[in-house]
Amino acid sequence: MLTLACNSKAPGSCPAQPGPAPVAATTAKAPDGAPPVPGPVLAPTTKLASDEGMWTYDNFPSERLKERHGFGPSQEWLDKARLSSVRLAQGCSGSLVSPSGLVMTNHHCAHRCIQELSTPQRDYIADGFLAKELKDEARCQGMEINRLVSITDVTDQMTKATAGLDDQKANEARKAEQSRIEKACAVSEDVRCDVVSLYQGGQFHLYRYERHKDVRLVFAPELAIAFFGGDPDNFM
Repeated sequence: MLTLACNSKAPGSCPAQPGPAPVAATTAKAPDGAPPVPGPVLAPTTKLASDEGMWTYDNFPSERLKERHGFGPSQEWLDKARLSSVRLAQGCSGSLVSPSGLVMTNHHCAHRCIQELSTPQRDYIADGFLAKELKDEARCQGMEINRLVSITDVTDQMTKATAGLDDQKANEARKAEQSRIEKACAVSEDVRCDVVSLYQGGQFHLYRYERHKDVRLVFAPELAIAFFGGDPDNFM
């Protein structure tokens, strides 16, 4: 694991507001409890398959989960989970773990940053890095962190833009409408907006993100620990 931080004094930084601990950024709070783990299937000849799938925060099958496992998260619980998670623009995910914008993610997600901060005298890849104080945090140039703050259904807008058009013109109109919606949403450099196609184009949602460009390295273990187990990709 490794930890990053959004600078709370910079524009577009992770906001730090008071709230019951543990709180992630503004209103995000680490949810209490977790769904119980189902018992193992003992029959060795049983064919196992997973049908849970991947679900968006605003369309989660809570009732089905409650029937099967006795835990059905409310929308409030799901919103807290959403606000406690972040997306690194490079394609990774992370978790907000403090009110001051501390983010935990996988080591490989910041490998480039750690490498660029290293010098011939200090090899942070091999030896690790630790900022003991706020002033010791090292800026990760070019790294961006996004937090999903709202989801809006824009299916009607996208559908109307392509009504009655052939495939080629509909595709062009869809791209133009998507660009228009995203530009209207992104009112400042601190905001990122993406129109997301869901269910093979059956729905379109506008995802609005807080955009944090001042990202700093707080802690990274040495590579021998980060690479423990030999998996270079996840769960380091």
